[in-house]
Amino acid sequence: MGCCIRSPRIFSTADTITATLSAAVHVLIFYCESLVWSRPAVSKRLGLESAEDAEITGVFAYNHGCYNLFPRRRRTRRLRAL
Repeated sequence: MGCCIRSPRIFSTADTITATLSAAVHVLIFYCESLVWSRPAVSKRLGLESAEDAEITGVFAYNHGCYNLFPRRRRTRRLRAL
């Protein structure tokens, strides 16, 4: 019986840690794609071969970074109980 009382607290802590890590990843992706995209180290790490490629894809990367930081809300269908 004691473990059943504690389980919601454990799940709550795990949920908080998972959500925090997910948010940190989204902020890191936004930073790389929107703010420092044209830096040589970031461009090479993300697969671009030259500074010209980084400049050409800069607008796309900025848009993608913003999408990662502020994802649109997904609508899900609610299943009717049978």
